[in-house]
Amino acid sequence: MYKIQRASDAATRRLQTRLSYQAAVEQHRRQRGLGRISWGTWTITLITVLLWCFTAYQVALSAGAHGWQAIISDIVKNAIDIQDKDNVALSSVLIAYGAKDNGLMIHGQYWRFITPIFLHVNALHLGLNMLNLIALGIFVERVVGHVRFLLIYLVTGVVSIVASFYFAPQDISVGHPGLYLAWLGLIVFLFFPTAGPFVAREFLPCSGWLLWLVLT
Repeated sequence: MYKIQRASDAATRRLQTRLSYQAAVEQHRRQRGLGRISWGTWTITLITVLLWCFTAYQVALSAGAHGWQAIISDIVKNAIDIQDKDNVALSSVLIAYGAKDNGLMIHGQYWRFITPIFLHVNALHLGLNMLNLIALGIFVERVVGHVRFLLIYLVTGVVSIVASFYFAPQDISVGHPGLYLAWLGLIVFLFFPTAGPFVAREFLPCSGWLLWLVLT
């Protein structure tokens, strides 16, 4: 009897999840014009790209570049390089603008649990993460809405930094190393077992980007 009740409760939860998912998808499809834009995803993308442009500019200045031609040349040269941990100019700029540094965080700079998720080392790092953000973020935002999407982005990003804080205390890091894996897990856990064809129709068209997810 107990097992039957548990099975019934599980079936009820699956049905509720499916109906909730269907309602979210139908609401998105009914929207027209600007209402269909995933504002949260594109806003985060814009902010992150602008921050990288600013920090790349600051790194070029710290490396001794003078004049726009030298600055642009330095940025392009380092766009896809695997950065040396001894790159003083890069490290100092990223630390100054919010990289995860356990020593500073222990002494009260708690904003560093948030700021690293918006910072990136170079253009390759930025590009791969933004592709992941657009591929997964648009789907998540369509399902949960703009406000919940932003909350999920911040919470999963902070959790990722907290994990790095405890398990890689010696590393000075930026980016969101576990954020997109957390999103993918959330999508699979919530939707694939209960919303089969609906998820396939909405999610699989962008699943090709998951290769990039693995590479980051």
